[in-house]
Amino acid sequence: MIVEETLTNEGMAVLDLEESEKKDGRGRWKRTAAHRKAQSLRMTGRPQPNARGPRPHTRGANNASWKGGKSKNGAGYVTVAIDPDHPLASRYGQSHSRAYEHDLIAFEELERRGIAWQQGFTVHHRDGRKDHNVLWNLIVFFTTADHTRLENWLRAGVSEEEALARIGSDFYVILGEEPAVKTAAEVALV
Repeated sequence: MIVEETLTNEGMAVLDLEESEKKDGRGRWKRTAAHRKAQSLRMTGRPQPNARGPRPHTRGANNASWKGGKSKNGAGYVTVAIDPDHPLASRYGQSHSRAYEHDLIAFEELERRGIAWQQGFTVHHRDGRKDHNVLWNLIVFFTTADHTRLENWLRAGVSEEEALARIGSDFYVILGEEPAVKTAAEVALV
């Protein structure tokens, strides 16, 4: 194979293959390493050492677009990359280790209070915003049924205090009280 490197008017290097080596016997372009290198030179002006292979160090924290492992799923909940050995990592049956941010916050607070996290626990957002995961905005219900009852009463116009009284304090944990003074970021979100 004969490869010749030439410079264009703009000073970019270009690889030229002999015409017979650019096409196969039926007149189609060959996809050779030299062809890919020439294509890379035409597009970027510099050769790419591994034009078709994986690029090193582009996953996770090494990626320029890394946002700390947080992302929003399609339902609007914030998910967080966590250690695969964390108790919440496999809760949703995913092979990769992600968990809802509100579950992690509730898990840590319950652990601090000496309450073990159980499979049926459900976290409720008091203000209804799925991405507002501050401690005072979260209530942990010990069963999904109790959380559903609260949601139904709230939709029917019952106040949160009355709905929680109807459920009974043995079936939920309020993780924090709403602060008297909110931060500027929290005020802007309202």
